[in-house]
Amino acid sequence: MPHLWKDVTVFGAVGDGVADDTAPIQAAINATSGDEIGNKAGYVVYFPSGIYKTTAPLTRPGAAHNLVLRGDGKNASVLRPDAGVGIGVDLGAPTNVVFNSGLYDLGIEPGSPAAMALRATNFRYLDLKKVYIKGTGAAGNTGKGIQLRQDNAGSPFSGYLEMQDCEVLGSQTGLEADGVITASYVFGNKFTGDPDIAGSRGVSLLNSNVAGWAILKNEFEGHTEGGIYTRGTQGVIGFNRFETNALYHIKYDGVPGFNARVLILGNAYTTAPALGRIVTPSGNDSAAAGNAEGITILELDLGLLGFRDFDADFRILAADSLKVGTGAAATPISQILSGTAVYNPPSIANEGIVTTTVSVSGASVGDAAMAAHSGNTNGRMLVIATVTGANTVTVAFFNKSGGTVNLPSGTLRVWVIKA
Repeated sequence: MPHLWKDVTVFGAVGDGVADDTAPIQAAINATSGDEIGNKAGYVVYFPSGIYKTTAPLTRPGAAHNLVLRGDGKNASVLRPDAGVGIGVDLGAPTNVVFNSGLYDLGIEPGSPAAMALRATNFRYLDLKKVYIKGTGAAGNTGKGIQLRQDNAGSPFSGYLEMQDCEVLGSQTGLEADGVITASYVFGNKFTGDPDIAGSRGVSLLNSNVAGWAILKNEFEGHTEGGIYTRGTQGVIGFNRFETNALYHIKYDGVPGFNARVLILGNAYTTAPALGRIVTPSGNDSAAAGNAEGITILELDLGLLGFRDFDADFRILAADSLKVGTGAAATPISQILSGTAVYNPPSIANEGIVTTTVSVSGASVGDAAMAAHSGNTNGRMLVIATVTGANTVTVAFFNKSGGTVNLPSGTLRVWVIKA
């Protein structure tokens, strides 16, 4: 539908990095104004290849919903806020809830060392794909690449972030969540620090009610403080790569009386920070399983191998130096076994469970096990593996999606960990 596509150059933007494009870009955004929550197509503000200088924050008009800013590529279409601009793109407002925002194939390069490239307040469903954010990287930088906020005056919570294939570098904080921010998915991104920026973090989850987060398969490197800092998060931090972070890779600052329920598993640590890889109130580099903070750590420590596999399927590339747990409490893994089978699950009603078995030679009752099905691409099914007999792993598919799910036929992979 052509009227839903707003090309900023049609509104007068030049994109040469010299002309002030603030007014024409804002005019294109304003042309999407109105409460369009029922419009499933949404509006797209399009940035052809170029560098777009701005001298004021770009803001969403009122309570406009379903707004997407899209470029030709994260290094091809670049927003460059001037040195006096505190926020590059400001989505949402403290007095209302904004639904369905997105940035795709777009770069943002703030000129101020104290600036935020992107701020989203009281949002529901924010989709960030192939976004490149580059801060100044200068000493004294206090900027944030992305800030997510929740304001009680406008909404009891914000949530439903999907951030994938993005890169954030040169800011004191790459991604910050401040407030009640729920059900967010951060997958396959790169957060890079700068040696000139003091106290830098890749991801910073500040509130004790940051719930339902999944931080998976990201890279965190070069931060002068640490990779991930969290206070009371409920969720999973898994299969990320951490290297050359100065003080810690993951730090949990416990909130008294709050059940964090954090699962930390399968991350790769290629360096040993000053305070330890994982820092908790119970101690540095502690296994912390079942402790008062509600943290469970199952680490398949690939750090000594010096690399990390980022393929869609989780694969153990070698068993040498792998351990369950961390630090002195870790138990070496003697062997990792695997097995596969082609399996076509039946249709499963909500709250329903079906099981099947996979043969894994050498598996014994008491061994730990994991499983994945290639058809479970949206994570609609909880897949649980248990060694139930000699050479036999039972895999249960538990439907918690809220509706009936019929996964396609696919490959069922099983891993058995022998300590």
